[in-house]
Order: sequence, then C-alpha cells, then structure tokens
Amino acid sequence: MGRRIYGLETEFGLHAVGVRLNIEDAARRLFHPVVGWGRSSNVYLSNGGRLYLDVGAHPEYATPETDGLLDLLTHDRAGEELVGDLAVRATESLHSDPAHPDLPASAGLRVYKNNADSHHNSYGCHENFMVERHPHFHSFVTALVGHLVSRIAVCGAGRWQPERNGEAAHYQVSARADFLADAMSSSTTRSRPLVNTRDEPHADPRRFRRLHVISGDSTMSETTSLLKVGTTELVLRLIESGHPGPLSLTPENPSTAIRASSRDLTTPVPLADGGELSALEMQQRLWQWSEAVVDNDELATVRAEWGRVLDSLAADRWIDLADRIDWAIKRQLIERDSQRHPDGGSARAAQLALAYHQPGGIVRRMEESGLVPRLTDPRAVTVARTEPPATTRAALRGRFVKAARAAGVGHTVDWTTLRWTDEPGRTSAAASQTKRTVLLEDPLAAQDERVDDLIAAVQAHGGSAGQGELLV
Repeated sequence: MGRRIYGLETEFGLHAVGVRLNIEDAARRLFHPVVGWGRSSNVYLSNGGRLYLDVGAHPEYATPETDGLLDLLTHDRAGEELVGDLAVRATESLHSDPAHPDLPASAGLRVYKNNADSHHNSYGCHENFMVERHPHFHSFVTALVGHLVSRIAVCGAGRWQPERNGEAAHYQVSARADFLADAMSSSTTRSRPLVNTRDEPHADPRRFRRLHVISGDSTMSETTSLLKVGTTELVLRLIESGHPGPLSLTPENPSTAIRASSRDLTTPVPLADGGELSALEMQQRLWQWSEAVVDNDELATVRAEWGRVLDSLAADRWIDLADRIDWAIKRQLIERDSQRHPDGGSARAAQLALAYHQPGGIVRRMEESGLVPRLTDPRAVTVARTEPPATTRAALRGRFVKAARAAGVGHTVDWTTLRWTDEPGRTSAAASQTKRTVLLEDPLAAQDERVDDLIAAVQAHGGSAGQGELLV
C-alpha cells in the first residue's frame, strides 16, 4: 500500500525500591497525576496518544497514529519520557509523605522499558501496521513469520537469564523469545503468539486491517527501534508485491526457531517447506530481496543500516554493533562489568540488564556522551509530548481533546470516536440530548469538517473550568 499507519504500544515494568508498596499501590501512586488530570487511569492525551494502566498494573503508553518512521520514534520517545517523569514525580511524593518517614535516598518508584520481571512474567512492546483487508489474512501473516523469528538478529534487546530449570545462566539476543508459544492466535491470555490475529482494525473494517505484532522486544536504542519497525515495513512491502521469498522462509516450528536463534543466530532452523537456514541467513535473503521495494529516503536509510548490521554479524563482529544495537550494547556492558567485578556473579549481571531499560538511564546517558547515536530531535520530542502528528487522524483527536479540556466539557474519546457528552450548566437530561459523536474511520485523514464543527460547538459552549495539558 502507499502511506501506512504505524503505532507502538509499550508496557512498562514497575517496581517499588526501598519502600513497602504492593504493585497496585505503586501503580495508583504513579498514576495519581493522570487521574487528577483525566479523572481516569485510562486517558487520551492532546498529542493523540493513550496513557493507561494495563492488566497487571503495567503502565502502558500507545503512540498516536503516525505515517513515518521518524515520527513514530519521536512519539515513542515522548511516551517514554512521560512515563519516566511520572515515576520521578511519584518518587518525590513518597519522600514527602508522612506515611513513609525516614526513607533512604534511593527509595522510590522505578519504571523499566523491558520485557520480563524477576518472576518470569512477560510484557511487551506491540507494533501496529495498517494493511489493506486481505481475503487470505492467515497466509499473509504466515509469510511474515520468518522475518519476525529472524529479525531478532538486528533488533533484539538482549536478555541476561540467570540459572533456571537446570539451564545455566546465559545471555541471549532476544528478551521476548522464551515467552512466545505460537505463530498467530486471536488470544493473548492462553498463549503468546508472534501476531495477534484478533480483528480490531480501529478503522473502516471494509478497507483496512490492523496487523498487530506482539513478539517484539522493547528497545532503547533508537537505531534498534528503527530497524525493528523499518525492516518489517520492507518485508510487508515484499509480501504485498507478491514476492514469494518471505513465505519460503517460514520456520517449521516458529516458537522453537526463535528460542534457538536467540541463543545462537547461526543455529540452523528447519523450514516448513524443507531445508534449513539460520536466522542470520534468513535476514540476509530478506535484505537482498528488499532492494526492489525501497522508494524513499527513509526506507533507503533503514536498508543501509540493516545491511551494515548483517555484514558485522556475518563477519562475527558483534562488538561493532555495541554502539547501536541493544543486544550488543547490553552484552558489552555486562561483559565489561564482569571483568571489573569478577565476584559479582549472575545477580550483578541481572541488575545491570534491568538498569539498562530505565528511562533516562544508561542508554540516555550514552546518547548524551556520543556513545550511542540519537535519531530523534529533542525539541521535536518535547513538542510530541503535547502535540499530535499533523498528517494522520491523531491530529483530529488531539485537537478535540485539547478543545474539550480547555472548555471544561464532558467528552469521551477512543481510536475511532470523538464524543461530546455534555454542556456546562445543562442538566444531565439536556446533556444526553445534545450528545454529539463523530466517527473517524480513516486513520490517514487529518482534516474533517465534522470535527471542525464539533470543536467550534464545544468552544462556543465552553465554561471556565477548563484544564490544560498533563504536566509531569
């Protein structure tokens, strides 16, 4: 297809350090400013994104719809900063709370953009790609599976696994691989598939479908994030063009294949149609084929970076990637730390691996020092905390949220709907009679006269009790 909508949903780990708080209490304290601002722990922001508490008290940020990769990275970074700032604010409130006297200076709430906790619970980073509705969606997704299994070579976040169930402590490329059970499924509770096939397009269901990839690692390096989404865009284009190559790379057993590849990228993986290829070999073939579908500078940049990473891996020079690919950066940090602290053991390695994923932590300091490249503009990220992308449906949602809050009127919002639920000074009966709803089924449409009219009506009837942005 032409323009494509992208979105990322990131679940964050939450820990209370140096203070006795259960996870529910920690989540309530973390989201106290959010509830005070939006009267709910599930809010849509003026930037078009969504901030909420997911199942298991996981803070989650969903970016607004974007139609470019750099825009996606910018809004993902804005969400990371918002959640990180919530943790800073919650920590400050703990230290001023009489119910928690004499806390050590290090006590507080920590959020982590990672994929698993110490109890072997997993949470994820979900990628969303808008695709045209396909009569054979199962076959369409099957053609993508080989890439989703093998792309961990270029976009894995890395994982230190302490000794468990008789398996010695070890490092592996993917943080998510060990938790995946199926290639695809409409359920995410009974199994963790690579692709969730539940049909929720958040768009016109006659035209579009949302490809919901839930197997990806939560990445910190922006280059790794770019490759995660960008290489998948290139492979989707191959599949949409009718190229037979991606389907030929489908593993016989995807979950077994991704686990084996996470431990060794050169391990031969049995393919569904016979033969064997390693994850690295699969990626090399996809890279070669992808030249035919590059038609803009952004994708040319993705493909060039993809090729450089694969060349380093083919030469057994993973260390050359320790300035841009998460699993290599993390591995180098752990190995250097173990050399300095040979008695630290597995527990120290696990602590360092966890700290790697803290917003504002190790990777961000490496960026500031020039050790890891930053792709987003800090000024653009600051803007993205409160302003939506200008070229997608998110612009309409963001404008409406901002206008409704400024006017102090009741409203509800979701990905496809804007609803004005009351007017100041009216009775609830009158409010129900004047309820106005706009359905937005085209994620690519950034202008709509119906929304203009709704916003004008909201502003005309606005009161003086409006509120501004969520500031943390």
